[in-house]
Amino acid sequence: VQGQVDSSTADAMLEWAENEQLKVRGHTIFWAPEQWQPNWVPGLDDVTLAAEVEDRLEDLVSRYAGRFEHWDVNNEMLAGSFYADRLGPDIRAWMFERTRQLDPGAELFVNDFNVVSSNKTDRYVEFVQQLDDADIPVDAIGAQGHFTDVDPWAVKVRLDKLATLGRPIWITEFDVVQADENDRAEALEAFFRMAFSHPAVEGIVLWGFWAGSHWRGPDAALVDLDWTVNAAGQRFEALMDEWWSTEALQTDSAGRTSARVFHGTYRFTVTAPGQPTAVVHAAVPAGAAPRELRIDLDVLYADSFETL
Repeated sequence: VQGQVDSSTADAMLEWAENEQLKVRGHTIFWAPEQWQPNWVPGLDDVTLAAEVEDRLEDLVSRYAGRFEHWDVNNEMLAGSFYADRLGPDIRAWMFERTRQLDPGAELFVNDFNVVSSNKTDRYVEFVQQLDDADIPVDAIGAQGHFTDVDPWAVKVRLDKLATLGRPIWITEFDVVQADENDRAEALEAFFRMAFSHPAVEGIVLWGFWAGSHWRGPDAALVDLDWTVNAAGQRFEALMDEWWSTEALQTDSAGRTSARVFHGTYRFTVTAPGQPTAVVHAAVPAGAAPRELRIDLDVLYADSFETL
């Protein structure tokens, strides 16, 4: 409703996520197609519209600055250009630049559909290149992933094209519709293996999981209405188990040990003769090169076993 902003639901959701140590994306500040504007927005005159756009960005980004990993700044610009048509193409640059000023720690995304699930990839690459030419600060590429059938090799070709933009790619909205849960499981695994293995892909976000609230219905769910984890959900869990490294290691006489692990954030439980157990948290970055993590036990124990 014009002039009325109620963030109570979003605030409660974000507080819960932070308490659970879940990372959160900001989706979305603006939506480019006219059909997704609040019903009172298209009828505004240009001066009032510009003021409302500024109020929206300033209020939203300032409210959540420092709490989101990413912002989808102006969603689905391939599918619509409401703000650019009404306020001029420079509004796109202003949206990104002002978001950067208000929340400098967040990565700024473009985000669109049918760029890995269908054939809009070349258009998307060309569009982002145009944004580059206009010096618009795009940090990362959001590719929605709403599938029925999954051809993993077509996905690879499209991801390779997006990777030419030289930015990290996130599959921001993944789901797959198959009436048979076993077919759904096969399609999910085919996509996840291809996307997870691609060096440009940094993350995959599920766009729903429970049959009772999935936007594409129960044929896209990983969890049935009665909360039974179905075949697709079991396949997802199996992949997460496969890509989770758990190792028991023992150091040599020089205090060294090694392991080949998946990248991610790890908890190391350290025991030494005559000393209590201590816990260290550390991130292992992506890449094939060896990474060295040094744990100084003297410092660790002197700091009362706090996380380093």
